[in-house]
Amino acid sequence: MARKSLPTAEEMTATQGALERVERDSVMAVAPLEAEANRLQQEKAEREQRELMIAQCHQMIGRIQGFKAIGEFTDIGKLVWLKQVKESKIYKGISDIGTWDSFCNYIGLSRSKVDEDLMNMNVFGEQFLTTVGNLSLGYKELRQLRQLTHDGTVAIEGESLIIEGETIPIDQDHVEELQTAIEQIIKAKNDINATAKKLIQDMNACVKEETKGLRIEKEALIEKVKHLEQYAPECHDRTWSVATMDRVLEAALGLEIAIQKFVIDPRVVGDRPLQAQIWAPLNAAIHQLEDLDARMRQAYFTEED
Repeated sequence: MARKSLPTAEEMTATQGALERVERDSVMAVAPLEAEANRLQQEKAEREQRELMIAQCHQMIGRIQGFKAIGEFTDIGKLVWLKQVKESKIYKGISDIGTWDSFCNYIGLSRSKVDEDLMNMNVFGEQFLTTVGNLSLGYKELRQLRQLTHDGTVAIEGESLIIEGETIPIDQDHVEELQTAIEQIIKAKNDINATAKKLIQDMNACVKEETKGLRIEKEALIEKVKHLEQYAPECHDRTWSVATMDRVLEAALGLEIAIQKFVIDPRVVGDRPLQAQIWAPLNAAIHQLEDLDARMRQAYFTEED
């Protein structure tokens, strides 16, 4: 019986290459199938999650509509759920609803109220709203407090409320302290706004009165100049004096209004260091005008004499 010869190195190399090609082709053929299977599995999971959320949505809607009063729908847990519904847009999958506005109306809530509640939760956090639920804070106060967080007067860091540098823990043990601090900062803000409004009204009334008085003086001076022109020699053209007087009076009016606005500006009133800084240049301007008036009177009176 003849002995089989061993494969040569070339034959072994060729066989190994063929095996590698078969394995590579198998991987390439399986990869798309695995990717498609993963995609279908992910779509299924997402579909099931969406269907679950829609089912939960219907369940929650039933509970909401079963309340005796819509006012009972105020706890943070339900507000968190409404946030999830809005952000996920799950309401679009509910028949006969489709929009956030329709969803809010369907559950018997005002969209503007829900949006403001969600805005408050985003700004203050769940813990703060849970704690202040025991305080007598309405939408108006929360809106004012939210505005104070924008200008830096109030800040929430971690589990504490910071009001003008004072740190108050947000918990049930400090409810009364939170109530007092919030009421005081809101009152102070309202007082400042009322004072600023009053100052602006007074400033506008003062400017209006000053403008009226200066306008009357201007008209009187113009008439006086026109009256004096008739006694001047015909060879001299005096029309330039009327135009010059107009410019002088307009400049005086502008200076008067600028000073009036500046000295009663809310940012200046009560600020002693700032008042001290501006008093020197204002005083210098007054002395210059007085000096100019004295020199003009001396020159005119000398000519008349």
